[in-house]
Amino acid sequence: MCIRDRHIALAISTAIIGACLLAAALRGYGIGKLSVIQRILLIIGGLLLIGPGLLPPLVGIGVSAIAIIPQYLRSRQSVDAVEV
Repeated sequence: MCIRDRHIALAISTAIIGACLLAAALRGYGIGKLSVIQRILLIIGGLLLIGPGLLPPLVGIGVSAIAIIPQYLRSRQSVDAVEV
């Protein structure tokens, strides 16, 4: 696999992830219901993931993680509470 193919694969995969984040933000639901701030962060992160180059997608992953990690932790706490 040459370098050009890797760039194409990276561009396609980040664009797909960015589109999914945009869809979740517009829908208002990710792992659970999204707050307005989380929706804004996912829109920004999704648009950055669709952007060209290497730096915008990396920033987009970081911005999206800020919105997704609290939801993930909250969902794990609720599952742990049900199991007890």
